[in-house]
Amino acid sequence: MHPVNERLNNIVFQCLVRTQSDMMLDNELTLSYSPDELKVPSTGKTIHAMWQQAKAGECPFIVYSGANDSSNLFFSPQVNLLYRTVHDFDHAINYSVNRGTTKYEDELYLNCLMAKRVYDWAMCSDYYTEQDALMVFFAMYHDTVGQV
Repeated sequence: MHPVNERLNNIVFQCLVRTQSDMMLDNELTLSYSPDELKVPSTGKTIHAMWQQAKAGECPFIVYSGANDSSNLFFSPQVNLLYRTVHDFDHAINYSVNRGTTKYEDELYLNCLMAKRVYDWAMCSDYYTEQDALMVFFAMYHDTVGQV
């Protein structure tokens, strides 16, 4: 697999920086990264529980930061960490409506949601073209849904 081009990487980066910031502000969260996967919740139920505790100020929202070597990624390491954060936020938020588990169909739903998010971001920008929006949608879809 070849890395996505810089323009598409930048679109995703800008979208996810804004999305992460908005979600953290809206929910008054603090964020922490851990390279130890045993310290990071890994199911929709445990991610949702951590989300509730983080919203109550009892702990930070912890996201896995390991396995983030650029040679194994489609997008940049920075985008990958932003993606993981927003994806875990999506798990937490959608768990209460029975769409945030780690079952195949929910992972597929959340990854399609992410592809649509970056598409909408590009389409709402005066700087990016419709072609950029379609290209970033399919790059995100290929990367995330392809993993599911």
